[in-house]
Amino acid sequence: MSAVVPVAMLFVRCAGGISHQPAESVTADDVAVAIDVLDHFLASLAHEGRS
Repeated sequence: MSAVVPVAMLFVRCAGGISHQPAESVTADDVAVAIDVLDHFLASLAHEGRS
């Protein structure tokens, strides 16, 4: 991915919008969605690299 962009960030929905503190909370379902998004993104990059 570093050949495309220097840095990237994927945000995962947090309960109440609270993040980067002990009260942060995410659901397993939201983490699963984020992993799916990342998987599709990386597969897309890999596919473009073969073109």
